[in-house]
Amino acid sequence: MIRNNPYWANYIREVFIPEVTAFADCFVSKILPAFENLDDEAEKMGQEEFTRLGAIANADAFDMGDIAEMAQDRAISHYLLMKGMLQGIINLFAVGLYHMFEQQLFMFYRKEILTKEQENTFGLFYKIENVEKGLRESGIDITYISSWLKIKELGLVAHTVKHADGPSAQSLKSHRPDLFINPNPVSKGFLTDQFIISSQVFQPLTGKDLFVTISDLSSYVAGIKQFWFELADALEKIVEHESS
Repeated sequence: MIRNNPYWANYIREVFIPEVTAFADCFVSKILPAFENLDDEAEKMGQEEFTRLGAIANADAFDMGDIAEMAQDRAISHYLLMKGMLQGIINLFAVGLYHMFEQQLFMFYRKEILTKEQENTFGLFYKIENVEKGLRESGIDITYISSWLKIKELGLVAHTVKHADGPSAQSLKSHRPDLFINPNPVSKGFLTDQFIISSQVFQPLTGKDLFVTISDLSSYVAGIKQFWFELADALEKIVEHESS
């Protein structure tokens, strides 16, 4: 039985939801702007490389066309590396977002549902499935909350980013195959990796093989906030029902 419904309904609205909002806002306003000028950054690096090579090149061994091509290759390599880092950071943000939610949910469950003797027994709460079961037995089935499937999808994303190939990646490929298609492919002659699903997942943290988008992140943030709004409402309705 949930003992302190009004307290937790208020805590969810005043603490949990603002924490999720702040986490998302910091990512958008503090982190993403650092990658806004990758084109200019790469161009500047190419120019600096051209100047450097031109100063040390043996005029008998290289012409200026060769030097320009090497400088351009350097600029492109830097640009692609930074784009990969950006994708890796986006993927990593999805991990942080999911585990922030998981920690909030576990805190609520441990403090409100479990007894003082139980709340430090890891086997009772360290899996989402334990929390689902415990809350269901306490009168709330969180699997019926409208955004629960979106949060479960985020969990698959988080575990795929952390562990690469494995059961989570396989489940995610079945559910969201588009996440394994590079939305910004690099042409290689007549070949391109656009529309090709990554058959193996090796390095999501370097921006390879898994491609969470900003739009995906927004939907995950919205899903978590919706979950908490609905749970807070459900807690209050239990009080209203018991008092009527």
